[in-house]
Amino acid sequence: MSEERAITAGGLIRAAVARLLAPPFLPLFVLSLFVSTVAASFAEQVDDVSLISSIALAVVSAYLQIAIVLATAEQAPSPSADVWIKAAFRRRCFWRFALASLFSFVLVFAGVLVLVIPGFIVGACVSMGPIAAVLERTGPGDSLRRSTALSKPARRAVGTVFGLFVILPTALQVALYLNADVFPLGLWIGLGLELITVILFLVSLLALSQAFLLLGGERKPLPAKS
Repeated sequence: MSEERAITAGGLIRAAVARLLAPPFLPLFVLSLFVSTVAASFAEQVDDVSLISSIALAVVSAYLQIAIVLATAEQAPSPSADVWIKAAFRRRCFWRFALASLFSFVLVFAGVLVLVIPGFIVGACVSMGPIAAVLERTGPGDSLRRSTALSKPARRAVGTVFGLFVILPTALQVALYLNADVFPLGLWIGLGLELITVILFLVSLLALSQAFLLLGGERKPLPAKS
């Protein structure tokens, strides 16, 4: 319990930034940034090829995020990004991760629409759901419940990280998109904000993965093949 009480937003963020600058996280981070930049360019177009490309890039981005979560669960992870990308595929948790991410996003978005503050509260509860889906291979609903239970002793720290690094940048990006005519050089500002949003999201992913482990989460082995 004393270790759980010691968890702070500042400590999580500092540790996440330090890890992000070292392998294998740095190459995974650069790859994620590149994929997001390419995806943003396709998002400006509306045709079948762009739609298919955007979906494919979203899948690649999800696997890179899974790789980051898996590497975070190791005390001394292999410095090779290739090792963790292959591990992400072998983990067989893509749909668990994707659905847990979608459900948590919908819940947070609904909370923000209601009165803004509820969105931050919901985010503090469910933000580690996708991480539980990867490391413990729980289903989407169980992942969100697992996140809610584990986050209770450190909800302020978890909520602060998620609010500052995910909710606020995303809300600013949406506001800019809806008011593109108001801002000069809106396209360049939007692209820069897109990159900043991705960077902050990856920092939060590292920080929340570490919080998940500190709060009692664990990486469970894959079930034996029948």
